[in-house]
Amino acid sequence: MIDTDEFGELVLTIRSDTDSPQPTDVRIELRAPRMFDTYAIDFEVRAVHPFAHVELGVRTLGGDGLADFLDALAEDFHGWHGARTWHSIDREFMLSAEHHGYVHLRWGLARRYLHGSLLAREWLFETTTLHAAGESIRTLATDMRTFLSAAS
Repeated sequence: MIDTDEFGELVLTIRSDTDSPQPTDVRIELRAPRMFDTYAIDFEVRAVHPFAHVELGVRTLGGDGLADFLDALAEDFHGWHGARTWHSIDREFMLSAEHHGYVHLRWGLARRYLHGSLLAREWLFETTTLHAAGESIRTLATDMRTFLSAAS
């Protein structure tokens, strides 16, 4: 669902949309898309839970194909085997999708840093949202495309 916050910033909120029991009530928020330069889109990703709040700034190159990734999941609403994955250019924002009757979207946020010449991970947060296959994912893809195209 796309909305604006109290400051007028665009927010895309993602929650599980099924009646399946969830161990947690986590929501993912993508906030305030901005053009960094001609190609790069920056935005903030938040994972919000009653007992935790994680946020991370993310840079993508034109969205890194995230909306197209979600569109492909919607097209294959009958299911697929294994996990399909997407990640931002810096691999700090990740998404993995599995089909088990419902689409399980595992959202990952990772803070990375350089340790000498090697890229190391400082911390990783992951959570899963459940979605009905087909139109629910198609709506999410449309909302994602709208969110990314709003970058100014």
